[in-house]
Amino acid sequence: MPGMVHSAVVFLAAFSVLAWNVNQYGIAAAYSDPGAKLRAQDESIYVNSALRIVEDGDWLTPKVLGRPYYQKPPMLMWLSALSVSTFGISLFSVRLPSLLLGALAVTAVFLWCGRLHSLGAGLLAAGLLLLSPFWQILSRLCYTDIPASAFGVLALTCVAFDLQLERRRTRIAAGFLAAAGVMTKGPAGILVVAALMVWWIVLPAVLRPAMWKFGELLAVLCAAVAPWYAYQLLVHPHWFQADMIQLAALGAGKRPEQAGVFDRQVFYYAQRLLEMDPATVLLAVVGLAGSWRLSRLREQPERLLVVCWVLLTAVGISAFQVRNLPYVVLLLPPLLIWGAGVLNPRVLIAAGVLVLAAILRITGDVVAPPIKAAEDMRAYYKLHRNAELIAVESGDEFYASTLPLPRVRYAFLDPAGAILRTVPHYASMGVVLNSDQFAVLPTLMPQFRAELARYDWNSTEPVGTVLALRQPQDLAAVIRTHPGSDFYIPSAWKSALEESSDSHAQAAASDGRIFLLSKTAKLRRDAPPDLPAHW
Repeated sequence: MPGMVHSAVVFLAAFSVLAWNVNQYGIAAAYSDPGAKLRAQDESIYVNSALRIVEDGDWLTPKVLGRPYYQKPPMLMWLSALSVSTFGISLFSVRLPSLLLGALAVTAVFLWCGRLHSLGAGLLAAGLLLLSPFWQILSRLCYTDIPASAFGVLALTCVAFDLQLERRRTRIAAGFLAAAGVMTKGPAGILVVAALMVWWIVLPAVLRPAMWKFGELLAVLCAAVAPWYAYQLLVHPHWFQADMIQLAALGAGKRPEQAGVFDRQVFYYAQRLLEMDPATVLLAVVGLAGSWRLSRLREQPERLLVVCWVLLTAVGISAFQVRNLPYVVLLLPPLLIWGAGVLNPRVLIAAGVLVLAAILRITGDVVAPPIKAAEDMRAYYKLHRNAELIAVESGDEFYASTLPLPRVRYAFLDPAGAILRTVPHYASMGVVLNSDQFAVLPTLMPQFRAELARYDWNSTEPVGTVLALRQPQDLAAVIRTHPGSDFYIPSAWKSALEESSDSHAQAAASDGRIFLLSKTAKLRRDAPPDLPAHW
């Protein structure tokens, strides 16, 4: 049976592996989905919010580009902000929460399988989780997926070690850890809670923890989650409901009604998991083969808990409308615990599988090239200009939002009006503007100020965060009415270049892009802080 020394060694080894080369990619530059070559764009959003918490000290209401951000609860932003406050601004500090929680989850998996099955099973499950490409990629990002998965593993590990919930510290710890998962990823964090509830219901009465004990665990969870939600519903009810409920939960989270969508989601995640992490799939198949008899499972509370965890998580991420590969990390720990618990391999077999997994892990790497637009933004920052920057179709994955620039606005071509259909309340508040509105923004500002107040927000900072352009020619009007702003545009937009010839100087950038630097803008009086060498 593994003890504290074994656990400490596993944690330090896991953290060392995950933290190795954590500075390889700058903010948002890594592929969150290597197969589809999708960048980790959300990292810019979370980092922007964490830095804003450090800057203005408002820990209760996370903000992104000056507006409240409720599409995710704030746990990740809190942890990253705390890390930055403690260690200063660096890639390591903003990503430290994911690194620590990724290593803690590996340790929890090791303890679960090692204590309840065998040391070999613990080494196998923990090693495969550590070597999983999904786990390594996302543990090196300021992303919600690893923390949410880790909090779920830690919560259910507490329950697995005390299946009758006899010890009060088990009920308190499991409740708080499950609450942390909910406060990290909202509905996805609730999957662990749902698994616990289904497990308690299907257990035979003789094996089921007393209702009051299970109720105490849920009460701790609710008590930990409720204050932040209550505060937002009290202070910013309209914006909170529009973003958290209508947009994040009902808008992005609901499953469309077309037939076969659920099946296609299941096939998609299964296929991608098999392509990138075949060792985990193999072990999961072993677990499935060893757990097919429900009657036997109901007599084994620990294995039934894992099965409920696997099934509820698989159904949850497949039922979600948005197809997002990082969700797979929510499923990895229960799959590995499930398989390793049935197999109970010897240490030698575990070592052999780990070598195989390592080989598969190395050969499966996809290197993400640098984001040229991010390099352009970093070079622009060094100019120390005291002007707002309007980044048009920038492709920087919102990297500029993580730099201490005076003001950044993003402009996108949106001829079909897709942005406003997605977030219609942003139009009435002026968060998203078209070129005509932006041209006469001072006259519209009283209207937007009143609408923001109706949404319980007393700052006009969010106004004009995004410009929706119907066609490239719209940018010419924006330049004409904002000669004091700097622009980052595609060099192929000739009408904008012609309009800017008198008011702006041109500075070549990378990949067919160009900066238009206002001739009237001045340099900042106080030189802004230097950026970290890696950012």
